[in-house]
Amino acid sequence: ITEITDSPILLYPNPASTNFRIKGLTTASHVRVYDVNGRLIIEEQRSDDSPIDMSAYDDGVYLVKVTSDSSTIIKRLIKKAE
Repeated sequence: ITEITDSPILLYPNPASTNFRIKGLTTASHVRVYDVNGRLIIEEQRSDDSPIDMSAYDDGVYLVKVTSDSSTIIKRLIKKAE
């Protein structure tokens, strides 16, 4: 998977400890978070940058897939201990 660096979507903070936010959502978007084994762990509809809770999940690398009417963007998220 190649990460697009000029995407209007930004995950912050990254690395995250307990939660993260998605900056740049302009319309209602479908957000999915996958673990390194490809298992879907979070699936939500979002239209703002309210926090997404990751406190129940282990430290490691996750993929965040944001799908809107016009595009699909995949970003890498690192979760680390506080």
